[in-house]
Amino acid sequence: MTRMVRLGWWLPVLLLWPSAADAQVVVRRFGGSGGGPGTQLLNVAPAEYGVREWRAGQWVRYSISQDLGGPMPMVQFRTISVVGRRGEEYWVESGDEFAGMASGQGPVRKVLVPFGPITERVGAEVYVMSPDSAVRRETLLRSAPGARTRALFPEGWTRVGEESLTTPAGPFRAVHWRKGAEELWTSAEAGPIGLVRYRSADAEIELAGRGESGARSRIPFGGTER
Repeated sequence: MTRMVRLGWWLPVLLLWPSAADAQVVVRRFGGSGGGPGTQLLNVAPAEYGVREWRAGQWVRYSISQDLGGPMPMVQFRTISVVGRRGEEYWVESGDEFAGMASGQGPVRKVLVPFGPITERVGAEVYVMSPDSAVRRETLLRSAPGARTRALFPEGWTRVGEESLTTPAGPFRAVHWRKGAEELWTSAEAGPIGLVRYRSADAEIELAGRGESGARSRIPFGGTER
């Protein structure tokens, strides 16, 4: 059976063969999980924010508020977890939850990547679990023409200085950055990502929780080697 899937910037997906986790080959226009204003900054290499390493079990949870022009902002939570390691690569899992009128669970993505940006690479193992718990395996065949190459950070950002911040995840000594009307706070203590807070005219991202251990995979495929 052939299925067509369209998620964000994805191009049509070709189903190759059935298995416990459906196998698919994908051509993606842009890497990463995408999202609205500011959320691409969650895909920046953690080393740019001061984070030097990952450890299996680490996790962070972000609250994301976006003004999409409606009567109320869209509010979601994104959890990113390092759920395992294979050699020099890590299993990283991310999932979204939506609050308010659009409340519900989004898909969960699990990808095997080296320490760096949490974006898919050609040939990398990727598993996606939909809200109904169905799991499929994807392989990124190639990046389509027009893939983004410009750095999201620190290009164009000005270092303002160091500040003490208090967030729902606790206090941090953070570096404050500015680019036009956008403001960003980063900290090496906020691993595995390093982003503490982001603000613009139509979006806000804040670290809502984190831990150095305890992360477990929700997808029963792909392994959790430690």
